[in-house]
Amino acid sequence: MTYNDWPIWYARSPNFPKPGIRFRHVLGISQQPGGLALCASLLRNYFAGSWANIDAIVCCEVGGLVFAPALASLVDVPLVPICEAGKLPPPTISARKNASYISSQAPNQAKIGKRIEIERNAIIGSDSVVVVDDVLSTGETLCAVLGLLEKAGVKSLLVLGGD
Repeated sequence: MTYNDWPIWYARSPNFPKPGIRFRHVLGISQQPGGLALCASLLRNYFAGSWANIDAIVCCEVGGLVFAPALASLVDVPLVPICEAGKLPPPTISARKNASYISSQAPNQAKIGKRIEIERNAIIGSDSVVVVDDVLSTGETLCAVLGLLEKAGVKSLLVLGGD
């Protein structure tokens, strides 16, 4: 298994969930033998800094929770998940997340945003974090994550994710 195998591991869905969007379903990579290890290795090598200077790897549901744990294990950095409000025990820090293209297209789904949360004690004292996400379409989730990390006092961050 090599990097050259990568394109056959994810489905391309042009014009999904609406015209003009170039959606790539990258979660299929995790269904391939060695797929998570390859992703973790590529993400580790993409980061030009020193992993010893990173306090935490932060990820958001859903795809971030697939790829970030493999990376965190590989580089021996704590993993801090961000979840929808109400899924983590208090105390938490929260931020509002506007509806994304995909969530706003779901049947019977309100077009309003949701709140996301992070455990307060998991991130306090973290000066430098890496955010892992699987997709960047509207940027709504990423903006909410960045706002949440700012509220938590994170001073430096790098985003690793999709396009």
